[in-house]
Amino acid sequence: MFAAVGALILTVRVASYGVVKGSRAFTLIGLLASVSVGIAMAFRARDSIQTAESAFGRALADAERTRDELADVNEDLARANAQIQAVNVAYADLLNLTDEQTHGRCAS
Repeated sequence: MFAAVGALILTVRVASYGVVKGSRAFTLIGLLASVSVGIAMAFRARDSIQTAESAFGRALADAERTRDELADVNEDLARANAQIQAVNVAYADLLNLTDEQTHGRCAS
């Protein structure tokens, strides 16, 4: 990037030198070189933008895939939690029933 800016500055200076000295050749060479460097910089910038957009698209797709996987895992955990709670209730009911049938002798 700095080299391209440096080249652009140099070519503009050559064109300016041509104007100051009245040399049409230096002016045209400087202007043509400036345009060439400017066009090259524009193409390079476009390529950089496309690369960044592509990387962003991949990152977004990865994030969406990860979010979907997380949602699936959360659903599995919610089901497992419901099953654990059901087992806890069933054990509590069983212990209460046992306690009632033994008239509290199991609690001691």
